[in-house]
Amino acid sequence: MPSSIMVPSKDGVEFNAQINGRGPFTLLFDTGAGVNILSAETAQLLGLQVEGAPLQVAAAGGYATVRRARVETLQIAGLVLHNQTFYVMALPWEHRSNLAGAVGYELWSRLAIKIDYEHQQLTFSDPASFAYSGPGMKMPLKVVDRELEVRGSVAGADGIFTLDTGNEASLVMEPGFVKKNDLVHRLQAHYHGYSGSGAAGPMPTAYYARLGTLRIGRAEVDDVISLLLDGSMSPGNKNDGNIGTGLLRQFNVVLDCTHGMLYLEKNSNWGKPGIFNRAGIVTDSIIQDQKIVTILPGSPSDIAGLKVGDVILQIDGHVPSGDPLEQNDPAFLQPAGTIVRLTVKRDNIVRNFKVTLRNML
Repeated sequence: MPSSIMVPSKDGVEFNAQINGRGPFTLLFDTGAGVNILSAETAQLLGLQVEGAPLQVAAAGGYATVRRARVETLQIAGLVLHNQTFYVMALPWEHRSNLAGAVGYELWSRLAIKIDYEHQQLTFSDPASFAYSGPGMKMPLKVVDRELEVRGSVAGADGIFTLDTGNEASLVMEPGFVKKNDLVHRLQAHYHGYSGSGAAGPMPTAYYARLGTLRIGRAEVDDVISLLLDGSMSPGNKNDGNIGTGLLRQFNVVLDCTHGMLYLEKNSNWGKPGIFNRAGIVTDSIIQDQKIVTILPGSPSDIAGLKVGDVILQIDGHVPSGDPLEQNDPAFLQPAGTIVRLTVKRDNIVRNFKVTLRNML
């Protein structure tokens, strides 16, 4: 490969690739993916032969049933990976999204990678010749069990956090860490509900909170919307929490795993406070499309008369975003005071509501 290759990337992490010379297919650069993932629909389209018996593997939301398949070539512009194993599974969103799968470990373990969230580009560099020279803050990056770990601090509590570009949330904290450090009380978290879902199903419920400052090495990020999980720890997770794209997009991120270094470059998104859904609802974009799964008590949606189980058909006359990685439709992030018109289905009856947005956290 050339010393470096740059490719366009939607939202910084979705890129096009050729698989066995066919495509392009849209893949997610998911730093939290320890193995290559491919949707069953895409595997069938490619005519891939699955190998061996079905396996149960830990994934976001529980355990997923997968089968292995061999891919001869995975090509990203001028970069070609040969003889790659993909884990084939039925992804919950595959019939309403062009996202065909995810690649993580097989890329970041071999290459130095820059995620440019600001200009929506990915740059892959040969680690043998890579030497970072940008303005980013430098900090240690550790690889453990095919995960990327950094040390961080939340409300004065030190922890080890996974870097996960496949997680749209900003910060998710595991139940043991939350309980040990009394974070629900210390962060005055009182709203509670659905925390989201992954490829294997729903995640544990969580308290929603606004964190004053998250420290990652020398980097500090203020006003972080955080999920404080309760219940059981996520399968296969040994760390204290997960730092996702919602927070990482404030930086352009450089991963140099060969030399054990992470570089965070502030970009034009830096310093913007996190926004919790200003309608006061939580929808499940992964499994249940636009079904409302939580309504915060006393929120604009609660006052307007929306109910858990309502399915959002239209927002201001438009079909909601179908992106399974988009945690909130942009309409719900508009300034406080904005009136949003919702068309929903309840008990097979279509109803219309007006919701006046306001700050919830």
